[in-house]
Amino acid sequence: MKNESALRISLLIQGLCAAFLAMLLFSILLAILIFFSDWQETEGLLLIFNYFSVLLAGFYVGQKSTTKIWLNGALVGIAYVLLLTLLRARLDLLTDWLVFKKIILVGIIGAVGSVVGGIFAE
Repeated sequence: MKNESALRISLLIQGLCAAFLAMLLFSILLAILIFFSDWQETEGLLLIFNYFSVLLAGFYVGQKSTTKIWLNGALVGIAYVLLLTLLRARLDLLTDWLVFKKIILVGIIGAVGSVVGGIFAE
C-alpha cells in the first residue's frame, strides 16, 4: 500500500494559481463592465468575486485530492487571503480581528468548494 501524504504542496500551489486566475478574469470582466457603462464597483462586489474565486479553486483542489479534501480546500482559501494581505504590504492587517474572521470565512468557503469538487470527481 502506497503511503500518500494528505497534503500536497503542488496541489496547494495549483489551487492558489486557479484562485488568482479566476480573480484576474473577474477583474477584467468588471473593468470592461465599468468602462462601457456608468456603473461603479463596490467593495461588496469585489469581496463576492474573491469568495467565488476561492470557491472555484477549492472545487479544483477537491477534484484533484484523494484524501482530506476539505483540509486542502481550506488551506487554499487561507493561503489566498494571506498572500493577498502580503501583496498589499499591510502586515498590520494580520492582527486585525476582521481579517481573522475573513480568513476563517474564506477557509470555510474553500473547504465547501473542495468537498463539492470531491463529490463531482467520483
